Amino acid sequence: MPRVFVLTGPDVGLEREVAEGAVFGRGDDCAVHLRDPSVSRHHARVERVAGGWFVVDLGSRNGIASGGERAERIALKHGLEFTLGSVLVRFVDAPPIGARAAFDATLAYFGKARAGSGEPATFLLDEFLELRTFESFPGLRSVLRDLIGTLASSGNRFVLTSRYSARALRALRDAPAQFEIVHVAPLSASLFVGLNAFSDTGGTAFASFPIPNTPSLVGATVYVQSIWVEKAADGLACSASPFHVASSRGLTVTVQP
Repeated sequence: MPRVFVLTGPDVGLEREVAEGAVFGRGDDCAVHLRDPSVSRHHARVERVAGGWFVVDLGSRNGIASGGERAERIALKHGLEFTLGSVLVRFVDAPPIGARAAFDATLAYFGKARAGSGEPATFLLDEFLELRTFESFPGLRSVLRDLIGTLASSGNRFVLTSRYSARALRALRDAPAQFEIVHVAPLSASLFVGLNAFSDTGGTAFASFPIPNTPSLVGATVYVQSIWVEKAADGLACSASPFHVASSRGLTVTVQP
């Protein structure tokens, strides 16, 4: 059965199946009940004519439109978007996507996604072993192996985390060579530091904080977010900090945007 998805307005995210005769409107008796004030009490009705689907205006105050063109009747096809007053709605006439198709679409995204500059993107997949909970779904018996194979050939960078070291080792035992397993000691609050640095009249600022003398941090990367705040005509303005950030202990410092 066809469905409609509400894309704007107070009912955004609403999904309803629509049969022939289904009415859109603010009335409590409407199959697709919409609260937006631009929608009439009985705004439009779904009709099926000669095997095709249509939405027909019921003399509403603000009408129906598609592509910016107002009309009395709109022929519906899969993926078409139309408005009821100011509410945007999408018509979907396709069977719901299955578990395997949804997973394949996710894998395809991991393969083609890129950072804004066109460079490889970096993804954090937390507790990736939990994917095994989907192995009971149709077509997902090899979900973890399929994921690892896709990540290896995608050209992007992935950080996979797990609390279960032994299980992770087994899962990645036959993985391509570019996978590297790194054991990390539990993090503590002392590893997360926030500080302020105030520049002098010449625009120079200096701040430092101690790095815990923990063996597991040897060769680690320090991630920093640095923001430059200055007075502006309407208050304060923030921008990326012009300051150079470095480690005196030889750690790699990556400045996050």
